[in-house]
Amino acid sequence: MFSRITFPLITLFWLTMTYLLWRSEYVGQNQVGSNVPVELVWRKILTAPDNSSLQMMHGDHKVGYCRWASNIGLDLAAARMLADDAPPEGMAGAPANYRLDFEGNVAVDGLPGRLKFDSEIKLSSSNTWQEVHVRLKIGSEAWEVHASAALQTVQLLTSDRRGGIESKSEREFKFSELQDPAALMQEFNLPASFGMLGMLGPLPGGQKGDLSLGVHWTARNDWIKIGQTSVRAYRLEATVLERYRMRIIVSQVGEILLVDLPDGWRLENEQLISL
Repeated sequence: MFSRITFPLITLFWLTMTYLLWRSEYVGQNQVGSNVPVELVWRKILTAPDNSSLQMMHGDHKVGYCRWASNIGLDLAAARMLADDAPPEGMAGAPANYRLDFEGNVAVDGLPGRLKFDSEIKLSSSNTWQEVHVRLKIGSEAWEVHASAALQTVQLLTSDRRGGIESKSEREFKFSELQDPAALMQEFNLPASFGMLGMLGPLPGGQKGDLSLGVHWTARNDWIKIGQTSVRAYRLEATVLERYRMRIIVSQVGEILLVDLPDGWRLENEQLISL
């Protein structure tokens, strides 16, 4: 008697579990437009296994290329407390910090050549920023900006090499002095195209920084089409100064797929374009 009902019970159990898995995957909390914790999406971005190669678009024109990469610094202190020997195989240690790298080049109206840029942001394990280093180069002119949360300072270095002669200058500012980035760029005679960078307002002046950069972000579940296939993704959105809107589409593993910025600027992952 028991053997007769065993197979139907197993079949019923399998069908029930299949339905529940399908429901959790496509319905409920993963429904398009449902809210997702912003911290979850940022964590996916910080721990993404692959870099994001992006084309830079302005309107319908390709104007540049960039690459976004994240790296994790591991803290093996906890492992060392277990034994003086090397930590057991498979024990990687807890994240001690994160590093975000963003580099590329872009052609911008009003600039005498392509703008080359690369930046590095160091974050603590709690996602608070520790250091920001940005390098910009146009022709013979170059700028470097280094901000430190610990020192509450920003260093600005400029250089220009013409006719075999290089001129350099260096200045340091306290965070309290940087209440108007647009005025700061005007002081150093930076091109008007850099004005968009000032829309984020003053740099964070507190002891703690975060990934929001003073902008309120929201996160939701979404879908994006890659080739002929629709895949699940996350959608990050923010409005700056109640006027400028930004949108970031992130894959389920943290890869940047699409970024919509004000004034018709857009970053598109190469896999969206190649298919």
